[in-house]
Amino acid sequence: GADFDLGAPRDIAPEAWRQGDGSLRPAARTPDDYLRLLRQAVAAPPDTARWFVSFGYQPALHERLGRPELDTLFPGRPVILIQRSFHETYCSSAAIAQLGLTAEAVAGHPQVDWANGHFYETGNKLVMARLMPDILKPDWYGRGLAMTARLMQQGGITTAGDMLFGSINPDFELAALDQVLHQGDAPMRVVNVFDGRGFSNRASGRSVGPPDQPIDFEAGLTAMQPLFERAAPKVWFSKAVKLFADGAMFSQLMQMNPPGYIDGHHGEWLMAPEVLAAGVRTFWNAGWQIHVHVNGDGGMDAVLAALEAAQAQRPRVDHRFFMHHVGYHAAAQTNRIAALGAHASVNPYYIHALADDYAQWGLGAERASQITRCASMLRAGMKVSFHSDFMMAPAEPLTLAWCAANRRTRTGAVASPSETLTLQQALRGVTIDAAWALRLEDEVGSIAAGKRADFCVLLDD
Repeated sequence: GADFDLGAPRDIAPEAWRQGDGSLRPAARTPDDYLRLLRQAVAAPPDTARWFVSFGYQPALHERLGRPELDTLFPGRPVILIQRSFHETYCSSAAIAQLGLTAEAVAGHPQVDWANGHFYETGNKLVMARLMPDILKPDWYGRGLAMTARLMQQGGITTAGDMLFGSINPDFELAALDQVLHQGDAPMRVVNVFDGRGFSNRASGRSVGPPDQPIDFEAGLTAMQPLFERAAPKVWFSKAVKLFADGAMFSQLMQMNPPGYIDGHHGEWLMAPEVLAAGVRTFWNAGWQIHVHVNGDGGMDAVLAALEAAQAQRPRVDHRFFMHHVGYHAAAQTNRIAALGAHASVNPYYIHALADDYAQWGLGAERASQITRCASMLRAGMKVSFHSDFMMAPAEPLTLAWCAANRRTRTGAVASPSETLTLQQALRGVTIDAAWALRLEDEVGSIAAGKRADFCVLLDD
């Protein structure tokens, strides 16, 4: 395929977005703003025949720009809009043709809307896999990783957990990390957590298919073992795996229990409950730490059922099973999570970025005000740490701590004041409790004799 157009500004999102040079891309909060910025970006030099790929599209705010609309706006141009969640893409006909996708190849896939060029959740993997030859070009990928390292340094990050290690190619990823962290001397380390689904699919010779497709997790477990020997001074490995339950929070594709979504749409699975349970069972029995992506209360039920079954079959203590993101979970589920010895790594930026909008569409005011309820989980005895899930939130730990402590939405309202955190609780979420989530509390996360001397110097109080 043709090269990416590296010269055009591609981030057009509902929030202003900080770039690697410290500048801000403007927010697009209306359809007119989005279309104006999109037209400018697509028309930018150097070569209008190249791919144009833009991140940050949010259909509920920016209006529907599917295949028919993109073909009208940009005839003949291969345009791909990556939805704000990174779990969905919207493609023009030229893009679909250049990707080599055909109606026959996607026929019957439950997460592809062919007529509208909409590929979501596991369907999105069909698009991303075909973009990989361009994404993985050393110049493009290296520049992106170096920019990410600069953003992390600006945010004061000294240790980061990569929860999708191996989702591309372990050899390629390790070489790129070495280039940026060791040869480039970036002042941080990365702790790799294995992508359980990706490794298992590749090890068993399968492509990523629909969420109910069986996966050979044992093959994935075997494929992960040799990589522990490839740790380096700034590239560590955790005996831990990432699995997936329901869809993305920014897409409103999380699985919601009744009454469901107020507009009548439904959530999606990334791994059907029975597939998720098989993954949890495999890695649990092997003694690994398990992290699970989950965003809705329906998704949480599936995760809890899988954990309960594993704990009943083979009881474990201090297993540090972590729920990730935890966009919305029911109050009654909090004590169940705690009773099973599980904990949460949450994205509190959801509160600031989404609570206002989700009160108007999808969730309604009451549930929208209760997304990411950190204080309830802490009161139940759980550990709660924060993550950016970059680019779902800025790579700025203090921004995340501010979101959790204050729960201020974009309009300045306070969402569920009883869920605000103290200053100490919020700071623990990006320091010692985050280290605990990675089983690194004896190495990093606080200042103590014998631990790593990691310091971040702040310009302001």
